[in-house]
Amino acid sequence: MKKEIICLLLALLPGLLAGCGQEEAAEDRTIRIAVMRSATEGMEGFRNGLSMALEDCQAEYGPLGYDIQCDIFEDRASYEEGAAIIDRIVSDGGYAAVLGSESMPITKTAAYAFQQAGILTILPFPAYDSVTEEGGYPLVLSACFSARRCGDTLRRTAGRLEEETWAVLYHDDEFSRAEARSFALDRKDGIAVADCAKLPDGSTALDGLMERWTALGVEGVLLLPGGDRGFELVRDLKARDPALTVMGDYRLDNYERMCADPKIQAAFDGVWLPQLFDVEHGSDPGNFEQRYDEQFGGVTDTWAIQSYNCLRMAVDTAVACDSTEGAILAERLRAEGYEGVMQSFRFNENGGYECGRQLVAVIDGATGEAAEAYYIREGDGNG
Repeated sequence: MKKEIICLLLALLPGLLAGCGQEEAAEDRTIRIAVMRSATEGMEGFRNGLSMALEDCQAEYGPLGYDIQCDIFEDRASYEEGAAIIDRIVSDGGYAAVLGSESMPITKTAAYAFQQAGILTILPFPAYDSVTEEGGYPLVLSACFSARRCGDTLRRTAGRLEEETWAVLYHDDEFSRAEARSFALDRKDGIAVADCAKLPDGSTALDGLMERWTALGVEGVLLLPGGDRGFELVRDLKARDPALTVMGDYRLDNYERMCADPKIQAAFDGVWLPQLFDVEHGSDPGNFEQRYDEQFGGVTDTWAIQSYNCLRMAVDTAVACDSTEGAILAERLRAEGYEGVMQSFRFNENGGYECGRQLVAVIDGATGEAAEAYYIREGDGNG
């Protein structure tokens, strides 16, 4: 009798072991992505893109046994809250990738922490060049142009215009300083940067700056606001000198904020703004824009395209590599890049975003939308 029981157990053992293996494989097919967000006003498109990406990933990979999860952590641009979220993500130990915060100070700390924890970090928002351009973080990949590149693009844009004498007005943060240095670098291109100043504290200080610029013959100003205050500064600059040409950086590229005040919207007429990442509109094999309109209404926000592709980049790469190991995913993306919806992503050896062209648009104050747009190519003189 005992011999029969032993034989029966031996016969059942392979099946029992196979069952355990299937359960283990099913657990291995869970792909979890963390998203750090600062809930910035006017960023509904970013949230919508994440929602569409998660829905599409679940529809595509669910039938193959994958469980795709996306957890959103709101850091509210608070360094303390961001640090607590970073600790929570690291302690969890189950995330395949993280999409980085809008807050650059938080992102700088997160890059180090997630690098040490072996978690792939994709940055949909801009980060300090010390994170994305200087090396040291092999698992961190940026999906936006660097500060140096933005400053260079704006300088090349200035080279297309008639204005020859410029001033730079900047917020004292790492990103703005890097943009200002890149713009102000002497290139013997016929453009002179006559003045560089930090953002003025109040209308009296602004009046003093304008008087100085008049004496210097300043015709254009590059405004690097570092925050929401830039919209009022555009209004105040143009109110004092309607003929002044204004260029800004991505922090002024917020349609909802621009159009909330008719005076600000009107002041933005003729303002030049660069795009943070390349989007190939008109190349949409998956009918993303049509689906977006059907689901959310209105024109597709470029931030929706960016967030959709960044989340899909993490999930698609994990599936393609059959792994959630950060080093494996980062190596694959560095070597092959990623082809998304209306976007192609390539990364340099330090994880920086690589693209040979950057779009710069001039705003129509009547509509708040782009009146004209130009591609500025890196290394091509003035574009």
